[in-house]
Amino acid sequence: QMFDPADGSITRLAKTTVSRGLHGTATLLPDGSVFFAGENREALVRPDDPSFPLMSSYAGLLPRGDPDLGVPVGQLFFPPYLFKADGSRAARPVIKKSPEEIAYRGHFDITVAGDPREIASVVLLRSDHNTHSLTAGDRYVKLAFHQKGAARKGELRVRAPKLPGQAVPGIYMLYVLDGAGVPSVAQRVYLNP
Repeated sequence: QMFDPADGSITRLAKTTVSRGLHGTATLLPDGSVFFAGENREALVRPDDPSFPLMSSYAGLLPRGDPDLGVPVGQLFFPPYLFKADGSRAARPVIKKSPEEIAYRGHFDITVAGDPREIASVVLLRSDHNTHSLTAGDRYVKLAFHQKGAARKGELRVRAPKLPGQAVPGIYMLYVLDGAGVPSVAQRVYLNP
């Protein structure tokens, strides 16, 4: 499902092909896709499962299904914001240069490919690991920014978060998004305490 904070609506997108009940997790990846894992091992792994014996990367040859071994499967989901209406891949903004570290109450500069006036948002996103439908560390922080210098240089000056209450110290993904909401591939940035 995708939540739209502008109007509070929720749009159904897709279902996983495997139940994700036990230790289910969904993690946003730097390329904007989402990794899903977790299982309902009692329903999915049975001693008489015809897919066994199964060679696994984590335990070698599994002679038969065993609920205690879990389900060796994960899935990638590619959200609609990565595609055009005709199903082809959307052109994505590109971050050419960004700092490895930033600090509170200041600003930092990034360089994008192409015209910086096409960038509609700059965000820090922390996609913490989660389980049992609970995550305590996710953060989405929209940052103020403006074009720095001539457009041909592709530079943006970005205001860093002011307080840890806005963004706790740690590792974040830095994205730029165009006017259609298409994200760049993220750059890793460390927010210093």
